[in-house]
Amino acid sequence: MADKPINPYGLGAKFIEYCVKQGWLTQQGSGGRGTKWYTTDKGRKELKKQFGIVEV
Repeated sequence: MADKPINPYGLGAKFIEYCVKQGWLTQQGSGGRGTKWYTTDKGRKELKKQFGIVEV
């Protein structure tokens, strides 16, 4: 068992970074709170296939 909890925001940020590198997400905005993320066609397929993630 780990002795220190993870930062869920850091984990989420790294997952988004990974998805961008895979070509699954695109970014609108330059960072910060106004940033929006959009899935690509490839991203919609792969996120559902690999992680069971579907857009809501």
